[in-house]
Amino acid sequence: LFKPLQKKSKSIKISVLIVIAVIGYTNYAYNPYTLPFCLGTAIVGMVFYGIGNLIVHNMQIIKIKLLHIILVFLTMGIVIFIAHENGYIIMATNNYNNYILFFIGSFAGIYMINLSSNFLSLKPVFQNIIIYISKNTLIINSFHLLTFSFLKGIMVFVFHIPVETLYGKIVPNIVFALVSLFSCLPIAYIINKHFPFIIGKKRSPEG
Repeated sequence: LFKPLQKKSKSIKISVLIVIAVIGYTNYAYNPYTLPFCLGTAIVGMVFYGIGNLIVHNMQIIKIKLLHIILVFLTMGIVIFIAHENGYIIMATNNYNNYILFFIGSFAGIYMINLSSNFLSLKPVFQNIIIYISKNTLIINSFHLLTFSFLKGIMVFVFHIPVETLYGKIVPNIVFALVSLFSCLPIAYIINKHFPFIIGKKRSPEG
């Protein structure tokens, strides 16, 4: 859906994304029915896809300054505060609670991760990890829910840790998300190495 905008100017992209966000809000606030094929969620998700597209095409490595460090902690505070105030969000069911707070928290989180990734990319070892993750986001997004279920099963049946431990807790959820993320990386390696056609790639000559 975003493809027709790829070659448009930044101002046009931003204007269209604002319109899409308003359409998403209208559907969320006034439509009591779930749209087929999760179109309601897709509309809201397109805003984030578009923001990601803008960031990628305007990204540059910056040196760490005190202001940037302050901004990382400030945006982290915003994310934590809004996560506490706005409650549990489920995009799959088009549930955002306060729509404005949802976007403010989301953009604060995006900015925080963008800055943090920039700092980490100054070190070659972290740069390679970040590049590998970014190149495999399609696979990660496809398998992360499966890894969630798998990891929760390990928590409950192996370590006897109730799933409720994750409810409303920031740190356990961050740890859980990181473990899930890195659990997807071996899957990404196997797909890229042996089944690249799954993600629309051709098999490498040496593969």
